Amino acid sequence: MASPESKIVVTGAGFSELGEGDVRPFLRTPNLRKLLGPWDRLAVMAAARAIEAANLPLDLGERAGLFMVVGHVPAQKDNMETLMEDSLDENGDFSEALNCRNAYLNFNPIWTFHSLTNSPAFFVSSSFNIQGTYFVTFSEPGQFYLALEECIYALRAGRADMAVVGATVDQDNEMVRFHYRRTLPPLAEEELRSGAGFLILETAEAAAARGAQPHAILEEYSIEYRTHDPLKESFAQEEVFQPAGPCSDAYWGPASLPISIARAGAGTLEHSLRGRDGIHATSRWEVKS
Repeated sequence: MASPESKIVVTGAGFSELGEGDVRPFLRTPNLRKLLGPWDRLAVMAAARAIEAANLPLDLGERAGLFMVVGHVPAQKDNMETLMEDSLDENGDFSEALNCRNAYLNFNPIWTFHSLTNSPAFFVSSSFNIQGTYFVTFSEPGQFYLALEECIYALRAGRADMAVVGATVDQDNEMVRFHYRRTLPPLAEEELRSGAGFLILETAEAAAARGAQPHAILEEYSIEYRTHDPLKESFAQEEVFQPAGPCSDAYWGPASLPISIARAGAGTLEHSLRGRDGIHATSRWEVKS
């Protein structure tokens, strides 16, 4: 039985990068392929690897929960320029009427779907039949801790037997690059990475009941928030892994921690974060394999 003090363990972990892996075997219908954007493919592939590593069926059902983070909207420059061109009047000024009447009607709805922040959650939940409680947020690294905490509450309260927890980011596009050029301090384009990391979390009791061996154990974590007016104040991000790992020398957004856990060798992994959004968080994981 779960309790408010139940230890939380990682029984499966997976990660993916752009251009590798075939998600087609996991889709409910081949027709969904045309709607998949890069961050959807990343999420489905990483989630599949985590589920398989946990020795779980790919059909998880109503007792499984989904808790995930998506990155900033990955709109492509050509698509945004087309949308803008159809929104300009004869003087070259932006027109809300033309934007609503012409631009969106002329815009390919498939590309619109690729930029929906909830589409990765839709594809993960539909591919693996996750019917239980869910939590979806975006888009900075600190948000992963919010998803993690919601997952822990659900597991300890018995609202889910297991949880698929992860993050996916597509940062290989002009919209995200434009955003990070404007942050203070700005983030260099060559530091941006695209990828996804997913974990299967369970209570230690639930994992033991089905004979699952932990990949890692969550020993402790903390979350704090610094209130601020984002229009008047911004923070530089500070993220540290001890020991340094695959996400230490580049920016993977909210996917950095789950990717690092998935790729870590045996030993203690510590993570500390001071995020741009005012979230300060730390965690310590004991990686078994």
